[in-house]
Amino acid sequence: MPHTARKIEEHKGPKYNSNETTQILGNMLLMEQHLANKCQICTEWLSIS
Repeated sequence: MPHTARKIEEHKGPKYNSNETTQILGNMLLMEQHLANKCQICTEWLSIS
């Protein structure tokens, strides 16, 4: 896992249900919230990838 991706996982934190589908949806929703809030770590990561 690239360092930046690990940094994002740590940044988001363990906020999700263990159910994989719920986790994926939670990740998508949280990322949308982050982008809406101009989260610097996430927007930097998206601009790199």
